[in-house]
Amino acid sequence: MPRRPARGGRGRSALAAIVLLAPIAGIFAPLAAVAQEPTPSANAVAPALAAAAPLIAEPADGAFIDRNRVVVSGQGTEAGNTVTVSLAGSTACTTVVAVDLAWECLVPSLPNTAAAVIAAVESLADGTTNDATITLAVLGPPLLDEVSPTPGYVTGSGHPDSTVTVSVAGTTCAVRVAASGYWSCTPLSAAGAKPATGSHPVSAQQSHPAIGAGSSSALTSRTIAFDTQRPEPPVILQPSDNSRVTRLPANFRGTGENGATVDVYLGGVPVCAAVVSGGEWGCAGGSGTTSGSQTARAVQRDQANNYSDPSAIVRFSVGPAAPAQTLTPTPSPTTEPSPSAQPSAPPASYPPASESPWPLPEAGSPLAEALANWGTPTDFSSGIPGLHESIERGNWWRAPLLALVAILLVALPLRLLASTLRGRIRWPFGQITGRNTVRETPAAFPANAADATAPGWWTPWLAMSLPFAVTVAFMVVAGGVSGEVRYLRLAVAIAGALALINVVGVAVATRIGSAWQRVDTQFRFRGLLFAAAIVSGLVSRLIGLSPPLVTGTLIGMRPDPTAAVHKRAIVGLIQGEPCSRSGSRGG
Repeated sequence: MPRRPARGGRGRSALAAIVLLAPIAGIFAPLAAVAQEPTPSANAVAPALAAAAPLIAEPADGAFIDRNRVVVSGQGTEAGNTVTVSLAGSTACTTVVAVDLAWECLVPSLPNTAAAVIAAVESLADGTTNDATITLAVLGPPLLDEVSPTPGYVTGSGHPDSTVTVSVAGTTCAVRVAASGYWSCTPLSAAGAKPATGSHPVSAQQSHPAIGAGSSSALTSRTIAFDTQRPEPPVILQPSDNSRVTRLPANFRGTGENGATVDVYLGGVPVCAAVVSGGEWGCAGGSGTTSGSQTARAVQRDQANNYSDPSAIVRFSVGPAAPAQTLTPTPSPTTEPSPSAQPSAPPASYPPASESPWPLPEAGSPLAEALANWGTPTDFSSGIPGLHESIERGNWWRAPLLALVAILLVALPLRLLASTLRGRIRWPFGQITGRNTVRETPAAFPANAADATAPGWWTPWLAMSLPFAVTVAFMVVAGGVSGEVRYLRLAVAIAGALALINVVGVAVATRIGSAWQRVDTQFRFRGLLFAAAIVSGLVSRLIGLSPPLVTGTLIGMRPDPTAAVHKRAIVGLIQGEPCSRSGSRGG
């Protein structure tokens, strides 16, 4: 019977096979594991790269920024990298990428513009860079000036040509910013009232049509004190009314509002100023004032530049008091006359003042002051600098320059227009200046001015005397008058100046031109300028214009219409009035 192998031997053979194959299995086991792991595809890598944040995430490209600073943020590629943010090519800030790859950087100053270019550059470890650029529209809030207190207006600065809107205590205003950047406006309510007196928060914002499609900037605010109430007129206590000041400068004293500035005027001319403290003020001035009667007024302006009405007028006299008239006492007769003495003549006595038919005014009375201030300046030309002042200030050349500009731009174009329209447009109601007579033929023009004088009382000189006197009167009234003798001196001075203007400025100059060109001329009264003198005097008086606006030329010269046109033109140019066309009665 065949012999079977023992069980123990078969087991030992299996164990020996495992021992021999174990190293080989250890070699191929990792390869099997690799073969079983799936290979990543390109589609699996793309989402990971796409999830990476951009270098600049905020703000978005093309965004509108309503203030002049912005925080730029984004995500870098590796922690620790440096990110540099620049504005218009200049570095604005620098930061480092954090562990979570985020970064942010503050750009502290942005200009107001429609295209602010911001660039971010990340420096990588291998020496390369990662960069991004955005463009922003920037318009920051306007600035409010710290003016406190204010009489009602608000001022500040902003972007040129922007519209600034201001709101305060239920009132608003809108204004366009000037090219210099300055703006100012007065907030008003719907009823037209200014903000109430007190401190109020003021807010302002601006918009520009070319920046952010007209979007508004952020609000800026400031607390401003408003003082919209005018102060009461100040009071002049010294000098008192109807008093006398013996020496100059005069001391002025009075009461007013604390902190306000009081300006004192003598005859409309400022002489001194003082700040009210403790309800009182005082100053000295008027050194250039001459002796005689004077009027003083004062005006005060508070710290918000609100002006009060003028104070009550205080009238006083300047100069030493007139000596009082004393009577020589009459010696009383002796009780026991000498028997040998002859009877003496009756003693001389002074009649009472009431017995005089023309009583003299008492010293210090208003009538005495009115008659004693012949040399005291009036207010007529107080606002006009003298010749020496104009030379010292260096502005003497303005008068001839303005005269030349007026001739070239006003007088000459108007004269040319009048010459062009003459004869084409008729006044339907006739004329009132003596030109509605029948035109003379050239042969009727007299050879000289003496032949033109008609016999009788209506001579040219007599015809001119009444308009001359009326013009002088209206010139005096234009600046205001008082019942004082110095205004008589003013009338005499105006009459002399008016005569000088007409005689030298018109008559003599035209006669010289006529003799030079051998053209006969005649004087004529210019009614239109006479009316202009009256109207200008009345208007100056009614509106209180200082210095008053007056005109003084009353006569003109009419050249012989038979003379050559160029000769008449030269004579008219010397006179200051271009001549008319040939065949007319005068320009």
